[in-house]
Amino acid sequence: MELKNLTEDVVIELYDEIISGKAGICSCDKCRHDTIALALSHLKARYAGSGEGEVLVRLQLSDPQVRADVTMALLSASRTVQGRPHRRGI
Repeated sequence: MELKNLTEDVVIELYDEIISGKAGICSCDKCRHDTIALALSHLKARYAGSGEGEVLVRLQLSDPQVRADVTMALLSASRTVQGRPHRRGI
């Protein structure tokens, strides 16, 4: 198994559940990637390099407080990105 930041998986999962497709929020690839990257930069990275480590990290990431922290980071990042879009023509 290669080294992986499992926080990224949770951020992407929650982005798709909470932000993607919401009215008034652009979900083009550029805005999606910017939002996810900005949220990740404000969250603790949780890496795993083995199957056992992945199980332990995924257990930590299933904690409701961790998921709430990820949700707050995503909402904050989305407001920032939507306030400063970098798409062409805007």
